[in-house]
Amino acid sequence: GDTSSTRYQVDLGDGVRAVYQNLTVTDEPIQHRYKAPGVYRVAVKAENTAGHASATMYIQVIAPLQEVHLEVGPIAGRNEQVNLTATVLPAEANLTVFYWWIGDSLQPQLSLESSILAVFSEAGQVRVTVQASNGRSMVQDSRTVRVYDHFQVIPLSFSSNLDGLNPNIPEWREDIGQVVTKMLTKITGVPQDSLVTMVKPGLPTTANLYVLPLDSKPVTRSGFVDKRIPAIIQAFSDNNVSFVVRGGVKVLVMLADPNAGFHGAVGGPGVWALAVLLLISLLASGSFILYKFKRKLPGCRGSSNVYAQMHNEKEQEMTSPVSHSEDTQHIIQGEEFIDDDLDSQTLGNHSGVVLSVNSRELHSYLTS
Repeated sequence: GDTSSTRYQVDLGDGVRAVYQNLTVTDEPIQHRYKAPGVYRVAVKAENTAGHASATMYIQVIAPLQEVHLEVGPIAGRNEQVNLTATVLPAEANLTVFYWWIGDSLQPQLSLESSILAVFSEAGQVRVTVQASNGRSMVQDSRTVRVYDHFQVIPLSFSSNLDGLNPNIPEWREDIGQVVTKMLTKITGVPQDSLVTMVKPGLPTTANLYVLPLDSKPVTRSGFVDKRIPAIIQAFSDNNVSFVVRGGVKVLVMLADPNAGFHGAVGGPGVWALAVLLLISLLASGSFILYKFKRKLPGCRGSSNVYAQMHNEKEQEMTSPVSHSEDTQHIIQGEEFIDDDLDSQTLGNHSGVVLSVNSRELHSYLTS
């Protein structure tokens, strides 16, 4: 139709309405800047002498990404699953695609979710990078993860007055973790490079203390006991670890569970030490009980010889003139011999063998 006489009514969906007339195909297109991200319904109605027509379309406005923070623990166990999480600012950003580079791999993993699971198969330092893109902007962040075969983890908690000062941002958590590590090194003398404190996101404020193996003392099967652990536990138990934050507020660092102590990573020396000690204790107790049980059970090898000796003594008594006192002495000695023999003989299956002399048998011997 005649575009020069066409009248356009435009609703831009954010409360702005406009009327355009005498537009031509060579004119500049209609431009509008939206102040907030979101989805907007745009409606256009055109009319002239030939009639009218309308059209509707949806426009999605996305905010440019400002920054992304990669959340990952600084310490990880070899062949263990590790959660990698990307926190994007602004938080309401949508249609974001995440690219993950792990280690030396040049091929990234692609995800629409802001977190993935990763496994580090080799000990050492691994570089992890995440890149977030929404088609209009791109931001990225990187972290280095130290991967070990063995390490110890001690869960920590803080006095509740720290929660009111917790802004729940990565930089603040890193600063608090460094303060705790330095204080603990000062109190216990444990080298600072063997300790890492990671404050966890969220409330209440908690943390994990990682006790790393010393480079000069590699972990061996004989090195189950880490002498640093008792000193660290004692420092927390005595409430010696504290620091002062803004406004002069004193914050106390404590064991998350004083009765639990610490635990090692999967396959760590602490777990195996407890298992071996328990096994040794069970074997020793079982051997002792079996030994005592064997001594008290009837049916020992060689008991038939004891009975034969007693029987021979009785025949000698009936055929030879032996005094009454000598008989009594022989019977008493026979009893002692039986007891001694039972203590020294091993178990057997000779049923029906006399193993002791009761009072009635003793009387029959003395009166025969």
